[in-house]
Amino acid sequence: IFLTVKMIHVHFLKTSNLGKTVGDFNGSGQIDGLDYAIWLKYFSGPTSTPLPTGSRGGVSPVKIATGAYPALAADKNGDAHIVYAANGKLMYKKYTASTGSFSAEEDTGITQNASYRNDPAIVIDSQNRPHVLGGTGNDGGQYAYWNGSSWMKVGTFNRDTGIAIDNFDNVYIAERGDLVNFIKVYKRTSGAASFIQLTNPFVSAQNDHVYTDIYTSPTDNSVHIVYRHGVSPNICGYTYSTNGGSSWTNLGITADDTEAPSGVVAKDGTVYSVCGNGTVFQRSGTTGWTNLGRAVNALTRYLPVMSSDSNSKIYVSSFGGKYNIRKSSSWVGERVVSGLTTQSKGFMRLVGAGNFAYAVWEEGNNNAVLDTQTASFDLVFATINSSGVVGFD
Repeated sequence: IFLTVKMIHVHFLKTSNLGKTVGDFNGSGQIDGLDYAIWLKYFSGPTSTPLPTGSRGGVSPVKIATGAYPALAADKNGDAHIVYAANGKLMYKKYTASTGSFSAEEDTGITQNASYRNDPAIVIDSQNRPHVLGGTGNDGGQYAYWNGSSWMKVGTFNRDTGIAIDNFDNVYIAERGDLVNFIKVYKRTSGAASFIQLTNPFVSAQNDHVYTDIYTSPTDNSVHIVYRHGVSPNICGYTYSTNGGSSWTNLGITADDTEAPSGVVAKDGTVYSVCGNGTVFQRSGTTGWTNLGRAVNALTRYLPVMSSDSNSKIYVSSFGGKYNIRKSSSWVGERVVSGLTTQSKGFMRLVGAGNFAYAVWEEGNNNAVLDTQTASFDLVFATINSSGVVGFD
């Protein structure tokens, strides 16, 4: 056994130079017979095979489905959960890191347009179960969750929605409101049969085309909302709650009105927002924001999104296969994912997992930012490390 462990350790050190994770291919915390089997299959030759390793050693770009508007999230095991629009439905797949395999495609039961108005979203609860949001336009928003054996749909919502979940598995949904209450927020407590409407954030807006994103803090379970179409000078607006949505505090960001902003709270509790043009802001206490620069050159409806990994590095991605990563107080620089082909890159999403990110993006000519597109593209999946390299973590 000692010789086996030593052989794995030395060979893995030579091929990937990952140091602290050498030999522990499946991330179990120990080097055992399963790691030896993985080494024999993928690493014992002169050249290591990056896909699939099941070793957290990186996933090279691979087509996983056809569809549009992909979204993804990572669970506590480091597995990736993916949803996307396909054939009028919201479909789901899972990537299991320990085996390097993808589940079969599943229908979540949600009717789904290929539209930025109800672009799919997904969050994961403490039991590693997915909660998904999608829909078909005005008053066509739908939510469903996996209960361990089947998908359960609860409630209906307006378009331009966002979803978040806290450490207690309370689910929050923010939706486009009306000309009195521009943003409406709902909460489903863990295990509840329905949502309750929370106190509406009292925000100022030009009209009800606010296009919200909602996110929670992993450190204190505070709830955060960023939106567009606010009132000058804070057209890209922000509000937050420290008491589960009973009351809200507004803290505007900047004058950008581009569709559409989003945000994340990093593992260290730092609050970030990216406005629609790709400019990232870091909240400075309760008094204002620090401009961290334009992470991606996003145009209207490029829908930039943010994520954070276990080391609180920040990942930003948008339409066009664009992405950027912030670590050690600086950006690695905007990049465009190379992908599997030379065809155009559409919407791209990153989610932090461990010390790297999973990525999924559209790939195919004639992809475009459209409201009711029904076309499908290749959906490509890979890992990206914190230096921006695709295929290795």
